[in-house]
Amino acid sequence: MKHKYEEVIKAFLDGKQCEGWNFQTKEWYEITRLGSFDYCDDARIKPEPKPDIVRYALISSAYIESINLTSCAYIVDNLKLTFDGETGELKSAEVIK
Repeated sequence: MKHKYEEVIKAFLDGKQCEGWNFQTKEWYEITRLGSFDYCDDARIKPEPKPDIVRYALISSAYIESINLTSCAYIVDNLKLTFDGETGELKSAEVIK
């Protein structure tokens, strides 16, 4: 009889990071022991984190209230914005001189 997480267990034995789901806390946790697969509510191979998204812009006036970053394609950008690939939230802003 196959274990219901057989593919994840094989990945764990091959050295990949795996996670178990805790139904009560509604959170994924790292599986560090083979026996943990018998007690988790669900299991998965830990997904690869999404890469950060970098956008460049040209701010030419202090009076600009908003800017559409999707349409910026200036040759001389003066602002670099880095957004978290997972959450989409701004991580850093850098003035380019």
